[in-house]
Amino acid sequence: MVYAVDRGIGQLVNAIQEAELFDHTLIAFLSDNGGKMGAGANNAPLDQGKRSICEGGIRVPMFCHWPTKVAAG
Repeated sequence: MVYAVDRGIGQLVNAIQEAELFDHTLIAFLSDNGGKMGAGANNAPLDQGKRSICEGGIRVPMFCHWPTKVAAG
């Protein structure tokens, strides 16, 4: 899945670059919160999963890229 996401974001970035909009486009990526424990998900090393107030239920991966507006780091 990580490979598929990486490939998809790469295609998006290439299309934005070809349209010469890369430096002026906000790219925001985020995912759903933790996996559903009853459906076989493993959120280790985080505790619990969906519908939980523990880390495994609330932590969400995210990044933003907007080079002309937000400095790296």
